[in-house]
Amino acid sequence: NGHEEGGFKPHDEVNLAETLKMVVLASDLQLPETVEGKVFADVESDIWFAPHALYARNRNVVLPDDDGNLNAAEPMTRGEFAEVIYRMMIVLKNGGDPFPLHTHWPYYEGWKLPFRVKYDNSEWVVVEKEDEVMIWRADSKYGQYSPIRTYPNSAYMRVVVDPNEEDFGQSDYFNKVQNAFAGGKFTEFKFEGFSALEVLRSKERTVDWYVYLDDGRVLTIYTGFGSGGLGYKLQQIIKSMITTLEYKEVDGVKPVDYSDLLSEVFENILVEGVGMSTLDKLPSKTIIETDAIGVGTGPVDYYYSEEVDHTFKYEREGDVILDKREGETSAF
Repeated sequence: NGHEEGGFKPHDEVNLAETLKMVVLASDLQLPETVEGKVFADVESDIWFAPHALYARNRNVVLPDDDGNLNAAEPMTRGEFAEVIYRMMIVLKNGGDPFPLHTHWPYYEGWKLPFRVKYDNSEWVVVEKEDEVMIWRADSKYGQYSPIRTYPNSAYMRVVVDPNEEDFGQSDYFNKVQNAFAGGKFTEFKFEGFSALEVLRSKERTVDWYVYLDDGRVLTIYTGFGSGGLGYKLQQIIKSMITTLEYKEVDGVKPVDYSDLLSEVFENILVEGVGMSTLDKLPSKTIIETDAIGVGTGPVDYYYSEEVDHTFKYEREGDVILDKREGETSAF
């Protein structure tokens, strides 16, 4: 429709508000004309793009900054614009379900406690203790240095195993939890074949899981986040983390950390002349497939390393790693 004065302004930069309206229109979505309450700290309900911002927020297409703001007037870079389009494509493909924030997160695998989970390693850190694992995001605004307390913009996932030394049965155990947290919302469900209980306490901003294992122990997951401007974003991250939680048998042997090695390998992707010397640094590599025609310059090999669980696409002629994929695959 253009602008009020009739101009189209084709040379102007595009800001985030305009981007959200464009992707919603292109997706042929019907949105409500009015919105109740603030969408973001800086997006009132009566502003023209509020319905588009609400749709994007609720589906993880965009998330607030550390102060809860959208910053809708900021001009978009090509990379930011592409990210919004990419997330909308995934949302539409999945029938409107929120974009899975964990798509490119790495796994943390417990080696003492029987679980693994994906987490945002760009802002969250793992603290391992003898009988617990804490994955948390510190509140840098207030200089938080310990996860013992929940700060306004901090969040955590704490995993422990209750040995259940009194040998309570599953029903008795769950009943005691419900009695301890009267007023919470309780949901019983199956988690990978085990009976589980979810305890939601909205006012406290906590969600806990109690998973009753076959040997009578209880795998317990505590999650919570602060009441600051970043609260909504942290809540979505925790939700995404929980969806990736898996039960995993452990042997008590601490795995080797290959994160620094992987970072080094990733930095050499598309750098000619160093491909094979870089791949040789991996603890192991096996050719799982060869494309004899390649990309027009010669054969391309697909190397898989089980220890780092990544496949690398390697072009022989340029001695260059072309790309990477998590897992064993030649589908690049």
